[in-house]
Amino acid sequence: MSKRAAIKIAGIPDDLNLTPAIFQQVFARSYPIMESYQSDLAHDLRWFQENPEAGFIHITTKSGTHLYPMPVDFGANKVVPYLFGRSTPREIAHGHLGVLQMFDRRQRRLDGQALEGELFQMCEPSRIDPRFRQVRQVTGARAVCSFREAYDAACKRLDCGTRNAEGY
Repeated sequence: MSKRAAIKIAGIPDDLNLTPAIFQQVFARSYPIMESYQSDLAHDLRWFQENPEAGFIHITTKSGTHLYPMPVDFGANKVVPYLFGRSTPREIAHGHLGVLQMFDRRQRRLDGQALEGELFQMCEPSRIDPRFRQVRQVTGARAVCSFREAYDAACKRLDCGTRNAEGY
């Protein structure tokens, strides 16, 4: 898809003003980087519409996006369907942390500079009017640190101070 062509992605309105402001910020930084799987942005848009107050880490690469909700509350931490199996919300968040750490390690091998065509964006959870929330560009290390803090706080709320051998 040519970057100069009109933006036509199934599931995304032609007029981006009809989408949440937070998505507009992510889209403006992400779309120019992407060479394939632009349809990931339609999935991201749906998530932003369903979770207007949620914090997140968003990673854009040349071949798509990765969206990781910030853990806030694991509820009863009951097993739920996930991908091709079942898992608890805490285990899912722990897996997300592992992926973020992998992206960070890859970035650190490049002296802290993101790979060309790789972008980390973050937004903290907030109850303020979603129109005024700001997405920040961050390093992989900052993304991991923020996600880890949110994960640890959610674990504490669940009273899971004793983690198993796998770390969750």
